[in-house]
Amino acid sequence: MNGPLKLHGLRDKRSSPVTSGIRAIGCEGTVGMSKEENNMQELLDSQRKKLKERNNDLEAMMMALKEETITMTKALNTRIEELEKELTLYRAAVEEGVSSAAHNYKDVPRPKNFVGTMSTCDVDNFL
Repeated sequence: MNGPLKLHGLRDKRSSPVTSGIRAIGCEGTVGMSKEENNMQELLDSQRKKLKERNNDLEAMMMALKEETITMTKALNTRIEELEKELTLYRAAVEEGVSSAAHNYKDVPRPKNFVGTMSTCDVDNFL
């Protein structure tokens, strides 16, 4: 082609410059298009279709991942809340155990000192 393509009419978002020019004149199809232009338009349409399909597939995958992430986040938040409650109970039990152990430690009687004699025979017989 020599020089830029001139359009005959307004172009909408779904059409190419070539087809919008043909539509403005009142023709449909490939009338007025060269074989190269027709092949190029078919190639562009084919690529546009493939890209739309890939885009739709990617959008579906993203939605599935988003839903999975939301579900996982909710499950993790629930588990964290359960663990925090359990930790609170354990802390209370440990504090109570430490305080009661401190009180009981003072009440334990001390052993009395040995007053007497012990022979090695008695020790051997004891073991």
